[in-house]
Amino acid sequence: MNRVFFFIFISVAVYGQPEYSRISLQPSLGIGMNLPGSQIANSGREWMTYMWNFYDIGTSIDARGVSSTNVNFTKKLGLDILYKLSNKLEIMAGAKRINLISTYKPSLDYDFQGVRINGVNDNFVFYALNFGGKFHANSLYYTASVNYYPNIFAERKRKNDSRPAGFDYGSFINENGTGIRSEISRLNEIKYGFYLGIGQEVYLMDSPVDLEIGFNFSPEFLYQEKVIFQENRAIIGENLVNRNINSIFISLHKTLNFKKKKKVVKEKVLKAKKEKPEKIKDKKTPLVKEKIDVGQRKIEIGENLVLNDIQFEQTKATLDAAGMMELDEVFEMLRKFPDSRIAITGHTSSEGSRSGNIELSRQRAEACKSYLVKKGIKANRINAYGLGPDRPVSDTDQELNRRVELKVISL
Repeated sequence: MNRVFFFIFISVAVYGQPEYSRISLQPSLGIGMNLPGSQIANSGREWMTYMWNFYDIGTSIDARGVSSTNVNFTKKLGLDILYKLSNKLEIMAGAKRINLISTYKPSLDYDFQGVRINGVNDNFVFYALNFGGKFHANSLYYTASVNYYPNIFAERKRKNDSRPAGFDYGSFINENGTGIRSEISRLNEIKYGFYLGIGQEVYLMDSPVDLEIGFNFSPEFLYQEKVIFQENRAIIGENLVNRNINSIFISLHKTLNFKKKKKVVKEKVLKAKKEKPEKIKDKKTPLVKEKIDVGQRKIEIGENLVLNDIQFEQTKATLDAAGMMELDEVFEMLRKFPDSRIAITGHTSSEGSRSGNIELSRQRAEACKSYLVKKGIKANRINAYGLGPDRPVSDTDQELNRRVELKVISL
């Protein structure tokens, strides 16, 4: 199921075309790290060390000695619906499925079922409903939401119910009476939590997506686990470990907008009559595509327009007077359409190192963006990217490949 979701997400990211209407859907995919809870040693000197693993990959055995191959990650899959209140503020509601991987290594060094114990893994799965907001400022955005957990232990209960009755799945004691066993001493049915995030729009395979880092947390612990250490059947220590849902995630979000209903524009045709001219409508007249004026030229949404007058000195990213004049025409277009968004992309020839050219093209695109922002255009309306030599338009004339392109993303 997770692989299907990931395939759909990547397909949408590649082929989705943004329209920026008020209502939008936003699927998301994130990978993260579960943070450790507090730990208290009730007796003895033994300890459970948190391993800071965000994954569980490889072969493991359960308390019965049954081995299995695992490929699990701390991850979250989600779907939000957003409503745009203004250019800066959106409200959102959605649902998430979250997997938290946590691994503890006991200080007691021993073998179990012929295998050296390197750590004890826990894969906790739960669902969350969220409601919050998204605020755009400059080129970044900030999110905050309240999470509701309708039944946080539902998946764990289903997993336990599917196991054979009468077997202690928390006991890892070998035939010599050495090992650890754990007992759940207290469950805490968490109902609410919080999420804070910060992100920026980036391009993935030539399609815009949001890259976000966030913190999911609750002030309460999830459950308390008592870990008992044994050696030669004698108890040598006891710890209390608090498990929680606090975690950090890096995630990708793809915005899917509902298309705005466009007005049908039909040409009016005059039919000459001797008696009296009369206007009639031609029902077979095709729809007229909207074009946007940029100076003396016209451009359609999604079309790339080369800004020919923007030229830079070699290895420089400083605009000259001619380049500023052409950007003034772009500024007038942006001012005429106050909800429009554009992308400015820098390109170079293949001469020199690729990494250096990509950085130089990015700096040049950012110089164009900075000029428009200083004239009063909001930064979140402009995406600036550098592709270096990766998108040539000519195999023979390198001068044609040194260019800056404009694309109108939406009006």
